[in-house]
Formats: sequence, C-alpha cells, structure tokens
Amino acid sequence: MTPLRPARRLSFALDKVLAAAEDASAATAYSTFYDTPPPGPCLVFTAQYGIYLMSNALRPEGTESVRTFADGWGENTDPTHFLNCGGILDYLPLNDPEWGDINGAGDDNTLLDALRAATAHGDTLITLHITPDDESNDQDQEDGGGFWLAMTTS
Repeated sequence: MTPLRPARRLSFALDKVLAAAEDASAATAYSTFYDTPPPGPCLVFTAQYGIYLMSNALRPEGTESVRTFADGWGENTDPTHFLNCGGILDYLPLNDPEWGDINGAGDDNTLLDALRAATAHGDTLITLHITPDDESNDQDQEDGGGFWLAMTTS
C-alpha cells in the first residue's frame, strides 16, 4: 500500500477568486479539459506551471483565462511535489449547492453565493483544504491519487 500523502492547504486572495467566478458565471460557453465537459460555469482547480483557480469561460483565441495563483505557488513553480499530481485537478461548479458549503455552514448556498457573501462579510482569503482519498490512493498511483476538497474563508 502506498503511504498516504499529508493533508495540504492552499490560500488564495478571495477578491481574485471571486473575479474568476464572476467571469465564469457571466459566460455563455465553457472550456472543456481532457474531454470532460464542465457542468456549466466553474472554477477550474489547476496544478500546472503553478497552482491556481481559473474561470472556465471560453475565451477568444490568444486571450488568457481569468485566474489567480495560490499564495507561494506562482507561474514558475512546480506543484507536482506538493500535491503529488499535476494538470487539471477538478471542476468547482459555481451553481451547485454541494460546493457552496464554505466554512461548514451546511446551508444551501451555491459556491458563487458563498464567495459573494464571504467578500461582503469582509473576508479576504479563501483556503482550500486538500485531503488525500484513501481508496483512490492505491488505484491512481500514477497521477497521485484522488483527494477531497473543503473550503474556508477568513
């Protein structure tokens, strides 16, 4: 059995995450990664040439997606040793109440609603808490295994 990777935390500037979320929410078409269609507007959690969250809004050729890097994981960093994997890691759907439970409130907010509320409350950071998934750790050794995400703001 492969030893479990320790839990990790990544912090992002909340205003920049909200800007990427608003960009995705305003879009009418969405980028597809690895032949997996997105479930509508999303933030895309990415670990490739840095660790960042980006809008999945389909952009005109030659323009960059709205994105924000995790603190300490800018464009020229190699995230593979931190997360033990790389590439597009997950879609974070903006309109799904399952993803809106920031800070463990257990309410029915969407992720976009929760980001807006946290900003209005005066929070400035959003932290992704990344916990390895025991069951997928053995099955997906090549790409680093699976993980669970939780979010908090402060």
